[in-house]
Amino acid sequence: GFCIVLCYIVVFVLMPARIYMKVFDWTFSEARYFSFVTFSTIGFGDYTLDLDSDIGWSGIISCIMMTAYMLFGLAFISTLFSVVQGSLENNMNRIENGQPDDQTTPTELKDQGQPI
Repeated sequence: GFCIVLCYIVVFVLMPARIYMKVFDWTFSEARYFSFVTFSTIGFGDYTLDLDSDIGWSGIISCIMMTAYMLFGLAFISTLFSVVQGSLENNMNRIENGQPDDQTTPTELKDQGQPI
């Protein structure tokens, strides 16, 4: 769980923030904030990917690539939420049914009268 969240932070927040800094002349804090707000689907709208007339073709191509990257990031976040939800549901079902958790050793199962 923690590794997935850490990977999300690095790949979907910090890496694009460096690109946003260069293309849109934002500070690292602004770019990080934009990445987090975008990928968490909060979307306040206070920062947007505006194209100035002097941004050039490289800026336009960067915008197109960042838009595609945002769509991929949103799909990743949706998958992350589904995985976390499934894990929580599995744990809740296990607790409700009185089943031992995955950390129980075979000796503990035997002591509890559970089949090994």
